[in-house]
Amino acid sequence: MMGNFEGYEELSAKAPELFKALSELEPANKYTILGEKGDYLLVKVTPDVLLLAETSKKLSATEIEELIERTKKELGL
Repeated sequence: MMGNFEGYEELSAKAPELFKALSELEPANKYTILGEKGDYLLVKVTPDVLLLAETSKKLSATEIEELIERTKKELGL
């Protein structure tokens, strides 16, 4: 499903579609996507905001929650 993307803009544009597809398979608000060239974290921050982040390590639940809160603060949510 991920395919080959030219850059972050294209990947970000696909995030809502990817989130929807993953939600149909396994309803959740947080997904870790394992790829050959890197791993990604896809998180629903608010009903209108998705966070897509490339990760270099598996994040704990606490680290993910901290990331969500920092994202909300940065965006003024």
